[in-house]
Amino acid sequence: YGQVYALGGVNLSVDRGEVVGLIGDNGAGKSTLIKILSGVVKPTSGEILVRGKPVSGWSAGRSRDAGIETVFQDRALAVQQTIVRNIFMGRELTGFMGWLKVNKEIAEASRLMREIGF
Repeated sequence: YGQVYALGGVNLSVDRGEVVGLIGDNGAGKSTLIKILSGVVKPTSGEILVRGKPVSGWSAGRSRDAGIETVFQDRALAVQQTIVRNIFMGRELTGFMGWLKVNKEIAEASRLMREIGF
């Protein structure tokens, strides 16, 4: 961010299936780290390894494909949308020529709802 270095000396390892939350004071660099991991902001130095391999040309899509998701503090829902649309917003399942796989999304949403007791 210009002459300001928001992060320095970060080393983070996450095992497969592990869920990690970041906490810290305002200005500690949490949001910057999340933006870098999610492919929104490019790091000025260092590297990101996924399964031990350096990732170059990191993008938001590649981040999602690697299983890195961001849950923002504001958990507002798109109330005009269905549960399925809210679950898959930004992660729509698509097939040939970008067609939505609606039946697959419904099945997966149903499975997830059963898993959490709904």
